[in-house]
Parts: sequence; structure tokens; C-alpha cells
Amino acid sequence: AVTDVNFATLMSQVGGLAVLNLEGIQTRYDNPQEILTEIAQVSDASYKEEKKGERVLTFFIE
Repeated sequence: AVTDVNFATLMSQVGGLAVLNLEGIQTRYDNPQEILTEIAQVSDASYKEEKKGERVLTFFIE
């Protein structure tokens, strides 16, 4: 699941916990909301796994 800063803040305010991956989308892009919106709109996501010490999910958006 993808969590953004705004959602994590709201969850905290109501006593919940949302985990934000600081090595993920939020810190890799100048405008993470644009990328999150693009990912959310993918209906048939093609992906591949690359082994570089961890699994990497790559979306190919047509």
C-alpha cells in the first residue's frame, strides 16, 4: 500500500499508525502526488522484479 504524508498525519490524529517509507516515492520525486495519482490510475499494471538486494516493483504506464 502507498501512504502519503497527509494520510499519515490524519491517521496519527485519530490514534492510528500509518508507516511512510522514507526511501520511497515521497522522497524520490519533487511532486510525489503526481506519481501517486499516476500509479492509482493504472488498471493493468505490468511489473517486473529486479534483484538488487530487494524487490523493485516497476509500473509500465501506457
